[in-house]
Amino acid sequence: MASSNYAGIVNITVDNREGFWLLTSEDLPGFLLCGEDLNALGRDTPNVIKGLFRLNYGMEVEVVAATGAKALAEARRTPSTVPSSKWVATPVAA
Repeated sequence: MASSNYAGIVNITVDNREGFWLLTSEDLPGFLLCGEDLNALGRDTPNVIKGLFRLNYGMEVEVVAATGAKALAEARRTPSTVPSSKWVATPVAA
């Protein structure tokens, strides 16, 4: 159960640089992922966001990918591990 009526949006920038994927965020200090496998980075993203919320703000959060309303049904039918460009972090009860 959420301990707040608020959720944090974490925007992720995904860049390809000479065969390596680079994920960064201006919204979350310290967020930086780099690697050759974009799917693996997608799997790692929620846990990295959770860890940085814990370290930066002392908060435990649940993290889910955000999508537009039209894409929600498709995303449920075909789950993807490719990183979303938008994530939602919701505080959890202690």
